[in-house]
This record gives sequence, C-alpha cells and structure tokens, in this order.
Amino acid sequence: MNRKSLLWILLAIAIIIGGWFVWKKNSTQTNTIKIGAILPLTGDMAKFGESFQNGIELAKHKINEKNPNIKFDVVYEDDKADANQSVASINKMMNIDNINYFIGGVMSSTMMPIVPIAINKKVIIISPTATSVELEKYTDFIYRMQPTDEYDGKITAEFVMNKTKFSSMSILFINNDWGNSIEKSFSQNYAKLGGQIKCKESYNIEATNFRT
Repeated sequence: MNRKSLLWILLAIAIIIGGWFVWKKNSTQTNTIKIGAILPLTGDMAKFGESFQNGIELAKHKINEKNPNIKFDVVYEDDKADANQSVASINKMMNIDNINYFIGGVMSSTMMPIVPIAINKKVIIISPTATSVELEKYTDFIYRMQPTDEYDGKITAEFVMNKTKFSSMSILFINNDWGNSIEKSFSQNYAKLGGQIKCKESYNIEATNFRT
C-alpha cells in the first residue's frame, strides 16, 4: 500500500470523525465509533480489497493511538466485487450491526447500487476510489475521493497525444462500469485532439486468457 492510498483512508476517516462529532452533541452513547468497510476481500479483486483493509487498519491504529477519548471499531464485509453482495453487505451492517458510517464500495459498480440506500437511510458513505461521473449528482451523505472517469480519460488522452505523440491507438479495456466509462471519455477526448482509434476490445473481469 502506497502513501497515496493511506492518505485517502486517513482523509475518509477524518470526514467520518467530523460527522460523528456533530452527531455526538445530541447523543449520550459511548465514544466508540463503529465504521463499516465494504471491500472485495475474495475473488479476482481481493488484492485490491486487502490493500484497502491494510490501509484502514493502519489508519485506525494511528487515530486510536493519538485520541484516547475516541475508539474506532471497523466491521468488514466482503462484497466480492459484486453489486448484489454490496447491497446485502450495507443492509446487514445497518440493520444488524447498527452502523451509520461506511467506507466503500471501492468500485463504481459496487458503490452505485448502495448510494440510494445510504441517501434513504441518511448514513454516510465515503468511497476512496469509485470514479463514476454519476456520483457528482449527490451532494448529501455520499462522498468520493478520486477524480471521475471523465477526468481520467481526458488527462490520459492528452498525455498520449501530447507526450507520446501517438496519433493512433488500439484500446483494450475491462468490461465494467469503470472500464466502459474511461474508454468512452478517452476515445472522445483523443478524437478531439486528432487521434484515431484503430480498434477497441473489451474483456470481462474474470478473464485470465487474452490470447485471442
């Protein structure tokens, strides 16, 4: 896990702390803050989820160590990079674990399905890495900490055209919300700069053989 990943996690928890203090003014409950983390801990995206879990645990340790009056307790749920499992995870943690603050989903495909639930229940969700442009529509309870796919695609197109001087490209991209969104943004912006897309090919998240 690099410093940038840790920064996202620390910033996410800092926002949760702010929300907790507002809530605490009218509460007589203990000073333990329970956070739910919805991560892909098994399956093809497990390495990604494990990296976030390590970052969360490190941030939790540092904050608990420096703030004796506040204790963080993190409950993890494995969404397996699956949208349906992400929905099941947040419902379970809200209704059974009584959690009101969440980190995740970390993918647009697992974040977007739980957004309506968070807004309806008025719980806070912070996604460190979901990049869907659709998230810009929400100004209450929903936070993201990374630029959108639209921005990433634009910057990548400008880099390819202006720095590498490649006037034509072929694109291989993952067939999910994230991959399709970035591909669309890159293709549009690359074409505006005079670039030519020779061909496009997508692959599914579970793919292991790319020979064809």
